[in-house]
Amino acid sequence: MRIDSIPKMSGEQFIELLRLLKFEEVTRQGIHVVMARQSSERLSRCVVPLLSELKYETMLGILEKVRPKK
Repeated sequence: MRIDSIPKMSGEQFIELLRLLKFEEVTRQGIHVVMARQSSERLSRCVVPLLSELKYETMLGILEKVRPKK
């Protein structure tokens, strides 16, 4: 995936994207939101910073972490 093909988004917008992927908010602490999704095989968790604009590397790192394992 090319970095410039990912649209810029805020932390709140990224959380909405994760909700579409069946993640639920677990807790908020300061500017960080912990999101989680339970599947039959494992629990996926990630932390999303509530910034006005997330860096591409941050979004890619979160998506890589929550990607289903083969």
